[in-house]
Amino acid sequence: MSGTLEPREKGGPIQKFWEDSSTTSQLETIKTWLMKNAKKHVSADPPTAKSLSQLIQQFIQMQEDFLGKGSKNPPFTRLPLYLFYDLSPGGTLSHIFSGMYKYKSEQGWRRFDLQSPSRKDANLQMCQKVEEFLKAQKLFVPPSCFFKKNVKDADKEKAKEIIKKKGGSVVDDEEDATHIIHPKVELNMDLYARPVFKRGDKCLVHFLMMPDSQDNWGTCYPENDPSEDPEEREEIYHVSVDWLLESTPYNEWLNEEDYQLEENGKVKVSDTAMTYDEFIASEEKPDKKKKGNSKRKRSPSPQPKGKKGRKGKKSKMKEMMKKT
Repeated sequence: MSGTLEPREKGGPIQKFWEDSSTTSQLETIKTWLMKNAKKHVSADPPTAKSLSQLIQQFIQMQEDFLGKGSKNPPFTRLPLYLFYDLSPGGTLSHIFSGMYKYKSEQGWRRFDLQSPSRKDANLQMCQKVEEFLKAQKLFVPPSCFFKKNVKDADKEKAKEIIKKKGGSVVDDEEDATHIIHPKVELNMDLYARPVFKRGDKCLVHFLMMPDSQDNWGTCYPENDPSEDPEEREEIYHVSVDWLLESTPYNEWLNEEDYQLEENGKVKVSDTAMTYDEFIASEEKPDKKKKGNSKRKRSPSPQPKGKKGRKGKKSKMKEMMKKT
């Protein structure tokens, strides 16, 4: 069990991912894109794939330090982690770099210095400018939420406060919403984790009902293989109001898929989510799995005593939060 992937306690960069050779090769194509499309801002300090890897790790760490769940009075909500995993040329990560270099150039900085406490305010200002840059190009759209009439008033009022605090908006017309908010529903608490995307035998693993900043990277052989790139986001999400209410401890938007519903308000069945036992089995090479256990159970079985389901994981996280 010692090798089992678990949610990370800190939401900084996943070093093993950013320094993986396949990631470096993709950063090489982003470097080429920057030299062509942001030449004005990068020519004075041309990046390399290695320097881009180091820079984005420092940027994510800066967000964790000043905007993470352990920070005091964070001035704004941290950027969603999914924006950093689009490594296609011209994708969201390309534009994050472009926005950073643009701000560096406009400020007359000779170099980035994201780790110095004395540069905290300047770096947070850059972070905000990057967010504005992404918004202007419709690459990041903060949630605009429409509440169904049957959401309890008490839940609705709490949720509205959270939306305002996180920089989202509440809309009166369902047609204008990116997120349709439904009443609380009984979610499947036996489900534990799901793979997001893979590189060879490695997967980015998301732990259900936990922030993306605590995802982890490691060897995983799920029966339903994810693609090599993150799936495109949906234009509209139908979610339980818990998606907002459970985000209170974290200065980030939670993962919609953990709370996703059908349009009629019924729980949407995930093809890739795994119980704890299925997740443990996915960490074994297929040829080592017992012949009778190769087929994934579609209906999650009750968790054996001592095994972790989502309930156990949530309790563990509450203990961790008390310590911090």
